Amino acid sequence: MALERIDDLVGGPARRRVIALLACVLALDSADKATVGAMGSNLESALHIGNTELGLLAAVTPLVGALATIPAGMLADRTRRNMVLVAAIALWSGAMILSAASVSYLMLLLTRLAVGVVSAAAGPNVASLTGDYFPGGERARIYGFILSGELVGAAFGFLITGEVAGVLSWRYSFLALAISGLALAGWLWRRLPEPARGGQSRLEAGATEIRSADTVADEPAQVDGSVEQRPDELVQEQVRRKRIPPRPEIVLERDPRNMSIWDAVRYALSVPSNRLLIIASALGYYFFAGLQTFAVIYLERHFSVSHSVATALLAVVVVAAVSGALIGGRLADRLIRHGHLSARVVVPAVANIVAVVVLGPAFALALLGPAIVLFILGGISVAAPNPPLDAARLDIIPHGLWGRAEAVRTVLRTIAQGIAPFMFGYVSEHVVASAHPSSSATGFGANASATGLQYTFSIMLVALLLSGVIMLRARRTYPPDVAAVMTTEQRLAESATSPS
Repeated sequence: MALERIDDLVGGPARRRVIALLACVLALDSADKATVGAMGSNLESALHIGNTELGLLAAVTPLVGALATIPAGMLADRTRRNMVLVAAIALWSGAMILSAASVSYLMLLLTRLAVGVVSAAAGPNVASLTGDYFPGGERARIYGFILSGELVGAAFGFLITGEVAGVLSWRYSFLALAISGLALAGWLWRRLPEPARGGQSRLEAGATEIRSADTVADEPAQVDGSVEQRPDELVQEQVRRKRIPPRPEIVLERDPRNMSIWDAVRYALSVPSNRLLIIASALGYYFFAGLQTFAVIYLERHFSVSHSVATALLAVVVVAAVSGALIGGRLADRLIRHGHLSARVVVPAVANIVAVVVLGPAFALALLGPAIVLFILGGISVAAPNPPLDAARLDIIPHGLWGRAEAVRTVLRTIAQGIAPFMFGYVSEHVVASAHPSSSATGFGANASATGLQYTFSIMLVALLLSGVIMLRARRTYPPDVAAVMTTEQRLAESATSPS
C-alpha cells in the first residue's frame, strides 16, 4: 500500500526505482559528511585534536573529490554512467574500511583522501542520468525527491552512525558506511540500466519498465540524439510563448559531445546564468558543509545536552528539511506553469534570504525549544533551493554537455565544501576567541567553544545572503540562455537531417 502511494506521488514504479537509486547515491556521500560531524566529540577525544583538526578531517574529502570531478564529468558524457557509479562506490567502500582501521589522526586523514571519489562521480553522473530519465517540465519536482537523499543521508549520519560512535566506537561508524556502500553498489549493478542519451529512455508518468540504451537501440531514434522539442517542457514552452531571443554568443554550431574537455569547460563558464548559479550554489553548500560538521558539537555545548539528544534533534531538523526540498522543486514548476519563467532561480533566491532571516535569531537564542523551531524552519529554507537550481542548470546547457558542465559546478561546490569545515573550525577557535576572550562568561553559551561556534555560524550566514542576491541577478540572464540551448538543439537536428 505504501509503495502504491509513493508510485502515485512520483509517477509509477519505474520512476520510483530510478529516483530511489539516485537518491541513495547522494545519501551515501551525505551520510559520510554528517558522520564526521556527528562523532566530532568522539574523534576529538580519541585522537586528541581540536575544532581546526576536525575541520581539516572533514575538508580533505571534498577537496580531493574536486580534483577527480572533471574526469568524472568526461566519463558521464562518454561512457556508461551506471557503471561509473558502481565502480566509484565500490572504491569508496574500500576507503571507508581503511578509515575504520586507522591507528592515528594522520592515518585517518590520509585514508579520507580516497573517500572523495563518490563526491566526484555523484554530481555529474546523477545530473546526466536525471536529464535523460525525466522530462524537463518535471525536473525540478523530480530533483526534489532525488536531492532528498542528501538530507536523509545526513539524518542517517547524525542519528545512526553518530549513535554507533557513541555506543561502540567511531571505527564501527565507518564500517557501517562501508557495508552500506557495498550493498548500494550491488543494487545499482542489478537495477539501474544505462538510459539512451537524448531522451529516448525518458520515464513518462505511469511507466512500469525502464527502457535502457540497449532496449531502444533497435527503435527509430531521434536524429543524432538531439532532444525533442516537447510540449511538456515547461521552460521551453514559456520561452516560445514569450518569444525570447537566444543569446547569440553561446549558440553552438557543432555537436557539443565532440568538444574537448577544455572547450566544454570554457563553454560552461561562458553561459552567464551558469556562472551565477555555480557561484550561488557553492556558497549555499559552503554554509551547509560547515554547519553539518559542527552542529552536533554546537548543540551539545551551547544547550548542555547529551550526544544522543544532540544527534536526535539534528536528525529531526534534517528530516524536516526534506519537505523543503520537495516544496522548492514543486513550487518552482508550478510557478512556471503560471507564466513565471525564471521561477527556478527566483524560488531558491527567496528561500536562501528567508533562511538568513530565520537562522540569525536562532543562533542568538539560549533556550532550546524556540531555537529548535527556528532551526527546523531554517533547515526547510536551506533545502528548498537545490532542486530548482539543479533543474535550471540542465535548462541552460545542451544535453551533450550535461556531465562536463555539472563537473565544473561540482568542482567549485566541493572546493567550497572542503574549505568550509576548516574555516568554521579555525574561525571558531582563533578569530572569534581572540576577538571575544571573555565570551565564555556571557549568556550566549556554556563555554568558549560553544560561543565561538555560535558567532561563527552567525558570521557565515553572509554566504547564504550572497547566494540569494546572486540568484536574483540570474533571473534576467536565465531566459535568453534557455533560448540559446533551444536554438542549438534545433540547428544540430537540422544539420543532421540535411543531405550530406
